[in-house]
Amino acid sequence: MNWSDDKKWELIDGVPYAMSLAPLTKHQWISRELLVEFGNYLRDKSAEKNECSVRTRFFS
Repeated sequence: MNWSDDKKWELIDGVPYAMSLAPLTKHQWISRELLVEFGNYLRDKSAEKNECSVRTRFFS
């Protein structure tokens, strides 16, 4: 499928969505802080409790 503009598009359940620009600095800072806090919380927990399965599907 081709679009006539220079925007990047994503199809979700067959519905086209224009993708946003790169995240703002504030968004990146908040994401990093959350990741650090989650990491600190999980650091001393046993590995058994932290295991999870993540499934990712890539479409070509």
